[in-house]
Amino acid sequence: MLAAIVGAFYGVGLIVPRSQRLGSYTNLQATPREVYAQLYDVESWDRWHPDFADLRELDEVDGQRRWRVTDKEGRTFELVENEYEEERHWQGSFEIEGSRTTYRIVVVGSGSGSRVTFKKTLDTRDPWVRAREFFTFGGGATPLAILNALTAQLGETPAAVKDND
Repeated sequence: MLAAIVGAFYGVGLIVPRSQRLGSYTNLQATPREVYAQLYDVESWDRWHPDFADLRELDEVDGQRRWRVTDKEGRTFELVENEYEEERHWQGSFEIEGSRTTYRIVVVGSGSGSRVTFKKTLDTRDPWVRAREFFTFGGGATPLAILNALTAQLGETPAAVKDND
């Protein structure tokens, strides 16, 4: 019986694609400049991000900003800013326990406010870890939860919507 359960779990890890993505979006009254200012100040994310307990800026490497992050489970990892375009988008990634997580946040003007789209991508090579990630999607906050936390930080009512992209 136990062997069948273990085999089925491993089988899920073999079937599930190596890369999984979730996304959400929200409309805000804040301007793109106000939203992006909050996002670009990564060292302040521990005030609103549901998973991050502490962030400390590290020296840049090859022109990329980096932070030492401690999450609320006490794990420590390095967050690296992969790309950004001021007042438009921000992308960063980190690796925890064999899974690479990438955040891609896009901010565009919408009327007098903003539309913010958040994509979280997990890339996991190991089938065992992939099976675990499939059932917990990384164990961290979903894009929906992160966007709602950002919205509250900006003083607005959270109303993010899951994007089935």
